[in-house]
Amino acid sequence: MSDAGRSLIAHAAFRESSDKFDHLVLAIIVAVIGFLVQTIPFGKLGLNVETMYLYALTLFGLAGISAFKRTEWSIQVYAKNHSMLESIEKRNQAGFLGNRIALEKCQSRTCFYYRARNIFIFTGLVCFIITKVFENYVR
Repeated sequence: MSDAGRSLIAHAAFRESSDKFDHLVLAIIVAVIGFLVQTIPFGKLGLNVETMYLYALTLFGLAGISAFKRTEWSIQVYAKNHSMLESIEKRNQAGFLGNRIALEKCQSRTCFYYRARNIFIFTGLVCFIITKVFENYVR
């Protein structure tokens, strides 16, 4: 097996595992949102525990949106990468450069949504834990 063949196999395995992980994280976020909607108390907005729970739910909702957008932009990365490689095979320099710029834009958006997803998950979890602890002292 040539070195190029091994690198293609390794890249395909990485891409597949990365996609599966992103789908798992999105599914977990949706499950957490469903759990919170069923279990948290709702009340009037104000300086109360119910509003604090709503903040946590909102943060997890933003994490879900970010996870979905990351998946959406990952598909664009694969499409632009394919177009760029096709331009290389056809020896189309202008097409290669245009697709390379578009690929870098898509990659930066994917990275942005990756960070946003993780930040929203972490802050939502912290907010939920703080609310649970605070609830015990208020009631």
